[in-house]
Amino acid sequence: MQPVVSVIIPFLCREDISGRCLKSVQGQTFREIQIICVCGEDFEDSNGQYLRKIAKEDPRILIVERKTEEVHNAGLSRAVGEYALLLNPEDYCEPDMLEHAVRVMQKDRADFVVFRAGLCADGNEKTTTIREKDLPPYTPFSSRSITGDIYSVFSSLLQDKLYSREFLLLKKLEFDKRSADAVQDFVQKALLAARRITYMEDVLVHTGRDVVDQRPAEDRPVEISVVIPVHNAERYIGQCLDSVLENRDTETEIICVDDCSTDSTPEILKGYAEKYKNIVVLNNETNMYAGASRNRGLLAARGKYVHFLDSDDIVIPGAYRKLYDIAEENDLDWIKTTARAFSEEDGTEVRNPRYEMKPLDHGYDGKLLDFKNSPSVFLMGMSLVPWNAIYKRSFLTDNDILFNHLYCVNDRSFFVETCVKGSRMMLARIDIVKHRTNVGTSLAAKRLEHFDCQFESYKLMKKICDENHVSERVRFRILDSEMYDMINWYLKMPEDSGLREKCRRDLHDFAVENVDFALFEKHEQDSLWLRYRELTETGEEKND
Repeated sequence: MQPVVSVIIPFLCREDISGRCLKSVQGQTFREIQIICVCGEDFEDSNGQYLRKIAKEDPRILIVERKTEEVHNAGLSRAVGEYALLLNPEDYCEPDMLEHAVRVMQKDRADFVVFRAGLCADGNEKTTTIREKDLPPYTPFSSRSITGDIYSVFSSLLQDKLYSREFLLLKKLEFDKRSADAVQDFVQKALLAARRITYMEDVLVHTGRDVVDQRPAEDRPVEISVVIPVHNAERYIGQCLDSVLENRDTETEIICVDDCSTDSTPEILKGYAEKYKNIVVLNNETNMYAGASRNRGLLAARGKYVHFLDSDDIVIPGAYRKLYDIAEENDLDWIKTTARAFSEEDGTEVRNPRYEMKPLDHGYDGKLLDFKNSPSVFLMGMSLVPWNAIYKRSFLTDNDILFNHLYCVNDRSFFVETCVKGSRMMLARIDIVKHRTNVGTSLAAKRLEHFDCQFESYKLMKKICDENHVSERVRFRILDSEMYDMINWYLKMPEDSGLREKCRRDLHDFAVENVDFALFEKHEQDSLWLRYRELTETGEEKND
């Protein structure tokens, strides 16, 4: 595969920082990349071993041992991508950084695109500015179209720009290591030479050495990172955080990702972060929804295992210690467990067989599970939500397993990918959370308004099956479960809703274009959704 983007990372002597930068690049939603890790003369043996291990697992990584060249020049001379991203060791990227930047570059056929960067210092983050008042009201534009001080329109940072490699070669742009500020000289030369410049308002990269140093500094390593996406949760977030903090028998860090809350949530989170050293708050510049927010928290995590918690749920005391010990003893990729549910309206218990794993025989308890031979155990016996499990962080990051960015249905593809790629998986009937139901707008209503997410989720499932070369039987089980979930949610929609009729037509059109009916017909006796075939083929419901 020919890379579209070459990403150059100086990998000098701090594995904790450079390694985090590398992980954020490996986890990009845009996959067609070449990752060039440039080692300096002071490259330590322990870091070298770490990098070589990661490179063996990811063929996109090229290790360049620099001799006398300037570090970024050494990377550029080995680059083969159409575009080049130049990073520093202390940077980390948003998961969809390249996806967005490449799209803008291709649309404007630009020499380079500028986006915003988050600058971390003293535990706080400030963002770079773009002086739009000095820019023409169109893109792309040349440097000659910029009014005012041309050098102050954009930042002089290196990492907040994606360059056309052809442009760099044509203009013979490189870093002069004799210069007192080689980076600023390079950026200014590129700005003057460019004829097609474009920009984005999105914050796509973060930089600053304390992005790592601001984490908890206890002597013992973090055992579980608790990642909580938060949006307008002022009624619940305090109780949620308190429940995590009460698990004092486990070394935890809590990473709250505030997704542009407009209520008092930001003030509440700030108060907790000031009071507790193990709480960190990350603030999204734009609304990213739960999936992308969880991804951001995962990339910031340090724990051996990760728990993805919802902001209105309550962690049960002692659960983390029990589950962590089981996971460590068995060297698990992940452990799925049980949960309780209660109604927000009156506090009464809500029974959910999937949360309680009622469909599963107790003979599965405490044993390693095999998804390839028993996919129905996973897909029909367990709830697919992420908050009733803990996952080994290295398993997720090493296998590039992230949540999708859909408005809803953003956890089903995550669960299926962990099943397909996992080799050491287990279940335990230990309640981990009390899950709050009937909160605000119903999930059914949200899915009706965004029912296209169901279709996109199905396509993602097909992609997971294709990329991992699963057997026909496993493919059938995954896609049958996805279609069954889609139909079930459709049938929950109010019959008098005008959107329901539209969903019915969309469902029909989607099935005609995307569903391999032959696969389900071959396994018809085991299919859970073929009874609804008439609906997907004609767009009309049966009278019965």
